[in-house]
Amino acid sequence: MNETITDLPIRQFKLMNGDEIIGLVESDNEGSYLIDRPFRIMINTTKKDLFNLVPWFDLSLSNTFTIDKSMVVAHAVVANQIKESYLRFALKLEDIDTSLLNDDIDIDYDDDDTPDLIPNNNETVH
Repeated sequence: MNETITDLPIRQFKLMNGDEIIGLVESDNEGSYLIDRPFRIMINTTKKDLFNLVPWFDLSLSNTFTIDKSMVVAHAVVANQIKESYLRFALKLEDIDTSLLNDDIDIDYDDDDTPDLIPNNNETVH
């Protein structure tokens, strides 16, 4: 069976904390959703008819997240045009991530520039 873009379970979620996200629903369990590549939906401040997608967990190495259904205010299937935009963005971002992993990154750490985040308990503060 050939799956079309209409068949893809890409949904928009409004969460209790106010976040609006879009993602591919991998599974709909009794108490949670398993979402692949969720992006936060940001309204473009300069052009009100445009939106921006921002990785929801931008520092995570994982692409898949569990969302407890009790944290979801509402959810809905999105239009095919939005699904296409979501897929283009997700695939483009994945290509960028892959190319960064393939680059040799030479980071020169200078100890003088690195802040000391470990408190010294022996140090007296006045």
